[in-house]
Amino acid sequence: MDDSTFLCAGSVIDQERFVHYVAEELDVELGRRIPVYVFGNVEGYCPETAAACVTRDGVVFTSPRAAAHELAHAVSCEWRSGSAPAFSEGLAVSFELEPSESLRDPREFVTAGVAADVDYPGAGHFVRWLIEFHGLAAFRELFLTSPRGGGGGVLDVLEAVYGQDAESLFAEYEASAPHLWVPHRQCADLELLEPSAGTWQFDATFDCEDPSTLGPWVRDFFSYADSMYQSFLIEIDTPGTYTFERGMDTELWVERCLDETGLSEAEADSLWRKEPVSPIPGVMDIDLDPGTYRVDVLRKYGPPHQVTLQIRQKP
Repeated sequence: MDDSTFLCAGSVIDQERFVHYVAEELDVELGRRIPVYVFGNVEGYCPETAAACVTRDGVVFTSPRAAAHELAHAVSCEWRSGSAPAFSEGLAVSFELEPSESLRDPREFVTAGVAADVDYPGAGHFVRWLIEFHGLAAFRELFLTSPRGGGGGVLDVLEAVYGQDAESLFAEYEASAPHLWVPHRQCADLELLEPSAGTWQFDATFDCEDPSTLGPWVRDFFSYADSMYQSFLIEIDTPGTYTFERGMDTELWVERCLDETGLSEAEADSLWRKEPVSPIPGVMDIDLDPGTYRVDVLRKYGPPHQVTLQIRQKP
């Protein structure tokens, strides 16, 4: 880690959990530890245009924002150090922390010869569909046998692995893929905060050196590179308007936890929720349907300091 960024103790632990989760999902037995170097700017360590990278021997150079993507690459190196760019990058994107709403035409990127020509969100959406709908074993064979340089040979391997012509596979994807993929580990490893007399009371010390504090917060496309955070779950039993009252300089994100892996557009409109609560200090009311919600509480990086939050239903 360099002086231009920070990584709190809790995020180090969470990245370790993430690596083991990806390994389990890919049925990989990790034979080594993965060296990770975190930088605000990877210039001098990665190719000129890269925001992060994994070397051929599995060393990760990354910003906090790209860590999930690069760690997924590092785990897939246990299969093979690379594949056709669409599948290498698509697999890494599929494990990123944001929801995937990028159903694109695979014909436009699947034969790309270099990563720069890959539609990353589209490839991530397509790869997750391949795994969810056709199984890990088939995708692993695709990853292992696709030409690293992409090209027309990718289509030949697709057809051999999935037993149908590429056009039929693409048509199946376009007809059956969900509108939105819910992120992996969306609400994993978080404690449920129980209410007392109808009020959820969160009191915590934010200390970057303590395992209870994570940071930077990178769970949204607009990352908060200067924010440390803690998270918890609340269970909403009664639909209604809930008041979030917090102190100065505290920001909140509220995200509904879902068991489904993929949602149709109608389901996404009715079930998916991930949004900021206004950063203006004081009181904010939001409407919540019954369900389990992840609450991320953010504060600017700094010395240890106290953070409080109250949540209660309006009468």
